[in-house]
Amino acid sequence: MTLIGHSVCSAFTSKKLKIICMKKLLFTVLVVLPFFFVSCKKNLEDSTTVPTSTVGLDVPQNFKWETITDIQLTIKGQSDGMVEVQSPDGKTYWKVFIVANQSSTFVFSVPSYETSLKLKYQGQTVDLKIKSSTLSYEFQ
Repeated sequence: MTLIGHSVCSAFTSKKLKIICMKKLLFTVLVVLPFFFVSCKKNLEDSTTVPTSTVGLDVPQNFKWETITDIQLTIKGQSDGMVEVQSPDGKTYWKVFIVANQSSTFVFSVPSYETSLKLKYQGQTVDLKIKSSTLSYEFQ
């Protein structure tokens, strides 16, 4: 350390300036050196293995593998108009034009985590709970 510090600080002629230079150099080394010891370490484990089978998995019998649910919805309204089916947060799943006083049935998919839907029809907004895969609603 002294040899390196001596060669770096040898340009200074004053003893006081050399001491200040040596202190700055020592401080810099003490601040920078710990970063070499606490730097990131390589992950030596092979994390690129991809499972080839589900044989070893312990999955409960009632586990649902599906991530979407098909819903059959029957809608009836008092007048012709567009019905929009949305998620509770406003994402549109389906739009359909219905004819006055005639039932209209259609099937669409929603994420399995959805528990309710919003139906919008001629200024009305209705919350409809998903209790089964077959739903119906009649607008008044």
